[in-house]
Amino acid sequence: MSYFKGPVIAPGSLNPSLRFRVPGPEGPRSGRSWAIASATGGAGRSSISALLGARLVASGFTSCIVDADWSNPSMTPLLGLPGGEGSNFWCEDLPLQWEQAPHHQDLSILRGAPPAMASPSREQCLRLLERLYELPHKQLVLDLPAGVHDSALELWLKTDFPVLLAIPERLPLEATARLLARVFALQATPWLQQRLGLEQSRAVLNQAWRECLGRTGTWMRTVARLAQLEADELAAHVGSKPIHLVLNRLRCAEDVDIGHALVTAAGHGLGLDLRFRAALPFHEEGWIGARRPTGAGNWLSGGNSCLFTEEIDEFLERMSNEAEVPQPGSWRWQLRNEPLSRTAEP
Repeated sequence: MSYFKGPVIAPGSLNPSLRFRVPGPEGPRSGRSWAIASATGGAGRSSISALLGARLVASGFTSCIVDADWSNPSMTPLLGLPGGEGSNFWCEDLPLQWEQAPHHQDLSILRGAPPAMASPSREQCLRLLERLYELPHKQLVLDLPAGVHDSALELWLKTDFPVLLAIPERLPLEATARLLARVFALQATPWLQQRLGLEQSRAVLNQAWRECLGRTGTWMRTVARLAQLEADELAAHVGSKPIHLVLNRLRCAEDVDIGHALVTAAGHGLGLDLRFRAALPFHEEGWIGARRPTGAGNWLSGGNSCLFTEEIDEFLERMSNEAEVPQPGSWRWQLRNEPLSRTAEP
């Protein structure tokens, strides 16, 4: 058991029934790497990464948060670390140097490189993941840049638990649909190339996109029809990697329906295995307070009273049990059009 200093996560703060369980290597849910991606900036990736790392520590793991957002690294002030030089862990010639987070000796961080650096290549991203697996930490949490950068998406998909963070509002959801479409293309292209060749596979994807007028809901089946392939066979390939959806900033119970609709659209339209794992209520003051110098880290370290502790624990429980967020009315939010509240009666 670790020694704790100051206001920290209490060793027994997490209900044992909610502890995240990682099966052995033969288990279908085995793994140790998590990556948080979103289609737009400002979705809360860094905050969720920090909360997830902290709650994994509360579950008994040593965790390392990797500030892999090369466009806007922000984990250092969020965790209350003193200023200093960024760590260029993209350079393979330099050893990985992690630091202990101020609030818990079992929570570490790899500082991000300055945002002025060039975007890393696909090969650099995949090599970084290999190097991260050499670290002694039991769990790794990667905070990735926003958007549809191919290098970031391929790194995201190579981790054990790729987590997609989305906001149930029109413009962010449109961007999320485009991100999922790009994931479909990344997953489908190598498989199509083996059957059709490089040029023909590109032509099929482009023609299908034109025919479905850019609507992701019909793209996969249009591709299968033009390629004279079974849609189910294509879906089985592109959906071989589960993606775990977290909706952030929900304002009413009906927003939960958006998560389920997104899962259905991703599966039916793109063949992706999207699984709805968590719904986080809107909490403006919590996110703002987390970034104040006087409050940095406090929201992570005070046990079950901290920001979204209950929701992140439920997320980990669903990851362990292969469960999804229930429909509104069957879970804690029974009244439609009522504000979400973590204190609502189940």
